[in-house]
Amino acid sequence: MHKTDISLYFSNPSTPDHKKYEVLRALYYEKLSPKEVTDKFGYTNYTIQAIIRDFRQGKLTFFPPKKPGPKDRTISEEAKTKIISLRKQNLSAEDISNQLLLEDIKISLRTVERILEDEGFSKLPRRTNKQRRLTKKKTIIPERSHQLVSHELKNQKFHCKNIGIFLLLPYLLKVNLPDIINNSNFPETSEISKLNYVLSILALKFVGQERLSQINDFSLDRGLGLFAGLNVLPKSTAISTYSYSINKDTINSFQETFVKNLVTIQPFITILSLKMEKSIYNDFILN
Repeated sequence: MHKTDISLYFSNPSTPDHKKYEVLRALYYEKLSPKEVTDKFGYTNYTIQAIIRDFRQGKLTFFPPKKPGPKDRTISEEAKTKIISLRKQNLSAEDISNQLLLEDIKISLRTVERILEDEGFSKLPRRTNKQRRLTKKKTIIPERSHQLVSHELKNQKFHCKNIGIFLLLPYLLKVNLPDIINNSNFPETSEISKLNYVLSILALKFVGQERLSQINDFSLDRGLGLFAGLNVLPKSTAISTYSYSINKDTINSFQETFVKNLVTIQPFITILSLKMEKSIYNDFILN
């Protein structure tokens, strides 16, 4: 704004409030007479008296105080931990923001960037979709599944939308399920054990997922991976292939051993209950 513009700003107020301010300033600071003020601003004497009255009654506020914004970010520690965890998976701020939105966590991209900056993370260089672990449709490619090791559990938080499945762990341990699986003929790979695979299938069945070919959304849930002893659940192709590779004899042997364990710890169980357990576990393994 030029100097001449500034002088015009004060000599020719453009808004009603600014004009009222100049009227009061002329009367009480410049000590102009009421007639001089009416001539200068074109107000009637009645209007000037009304301006004075409103100002004395506190109805006119020319310079309202600014309300400071919140000093602390209104973001939970859990959400902050989630952001840091996703960043450690080599996701950019934009990728993290999109992933949070998919999980109904509404945090702006700018807030994500500020948190990453505060935590000492530098910006990632521009990368291709493959490097960003994104498909052509901009959906996140899950990590490759592997068995969890001790250092991956230290100071880590595992978010899970289906946390209730962990209430079943005492029951599974009581029937000695890990030993039954480990002593079975279920197949396994060098990276994922038979226990990891079967617990992955059980986790999906526990949360009501019927089709193993449609589980990619669950592959981003680290909590379900933890249930199975993995960083994340295997992808749909891997877990479907595993399910079809189990032969009938292996399944029958598993069911018989499992039911024997039930009888041992619950001798009062009825024949009907035994049949139900057989049917349920047959559904767990066969898809």
